[in-house]
Amino acid sequence: MQETEMVKEMENTDIETTADLSGEGSENTAVSENKKARNRKEAVEIGGGFDFFLGSGSSDTPLLDEKEEGDIDRYKKLLESGAVRSMSFTSVDRYGNLIGFDGNITIRMLNANISGRRLRIDRSNRYDFISKSYEVKVTSVDEEKNTVNVSHAATKTEPRKKAMKAIDDALIGGNWVKVKGQIVDVFDRVIAGEMRQIVYLDIYGLGITGTVTIKEWANCYTPSLSKEAVVGSIIDVVITSKQVIVRQDGKRVHLSVSDDESAYKGRRNIIYNCSRRKFHELIDYDPWKLALEKLHEGMDIRFRIVSTDSQKRRFFASIDGIPNFNALGFYPDDETYMPVNAEYFGYVKKIKEDTKYMTVKPIRRIDDKTADWKNIDKGIAGNG
Repeated sequence: MQETEMVKEMENTDIETTADLSGEGSENTAVSENKKARNRKEAVEIGGGFDFFLGSGSSDTPLLDEKEEGDIDRYKKLLESGAVRSMSFTSVDRYGNLIGFDGNITIRMLNANISGRRLRIDRSNRYDFISKSYEVKVTSVDEEKNTVNVSHAATKTEPRKKAMKAIDDALIGGNWVKVKGQIVDVFDRVIAGEMRQIVYLDIYGLGITGTVTIKEWANCYTPSLSKEAVVGSIIDVVITSKQVIVRQDGKRVHLSVSDDESAYKGRRNIIYNCSRRKFHELIDYDPWKLALEKLHEGMDIRFRIVSTDSQKRRFFASIDGIPNFNALGFYPDDETYMPVNAEYFGYVKKIKEDTKYMTVKPIRRIDDKTADWKNIDKGIAGNG
């Protein structure tokens, strides 16, 4: 959820709670809950058998028996038959392609053929990819260069079609769809002066693209997806809608799930819009419940600043032991700068349970090196 939206929501709920003194609070809360219930759709599952996430652990299974090592004709037969074989790779090239060797034959799996969409592979995670065993099909054989191309995505063509049909049928029926997705990339950058933060998912490991915007990540203020979303982790989400982008007469055309795609002959880019926040709502996961169990007004706490506004003199803070939860706070009269990531001792100043409103009061900064924090925020100094 974006900061401006969360502040507005908190400020609005503050006004509603003042009205509680007139006896209207419980009625307003009931109306709000009924409105949420009306807007909440039924979420369905598409059945089992669609979990194709890459397994972990290395494999000693070669693509061929040792007695047939380096036999290019064997790969030509595999290409013709479409048979599936298991293999692991020994290296990753500069483009993120996986490379293996069978005698003097180079076996290559292009990055996009690992899962069906391009993955981010760098020094931090390349071992995860070369330590896995992959079920693959041979897609081409180049005898002149003694090179064989294989694809893991090609083994998932039929399951991918079945999964996408089940998802589309559920969406057309007006339902959301519960799925699992592996985070394959986090887009976190400024475009045309606007900050865009999106998590890209590989749904069920089938090469089906899903996206989660920062607003749909959690039911709290999220300062940065690059810090919250970990590439490679598998998360639960609900698919709320589908968008199909095609090029027609040199223009990008956006289609919905109910549009007739057959009328468009151009290449299709299919993306499913997902929400981690709505999945938490469906399973009744609410960080407020945990906060109310552990915290009370006047309780001493330790918190970290996750977002700060020196002009409006307010901040959001995460509290130790309460995940996916941020409280609102305001600058003390004698404080002119409260930097992001700085830790404070303080206490819980106010809790309004019915409107989910909590504020914290800072007492003392744990590390009082204000000049250093300003330099860190500007990228001048390191965190050490």
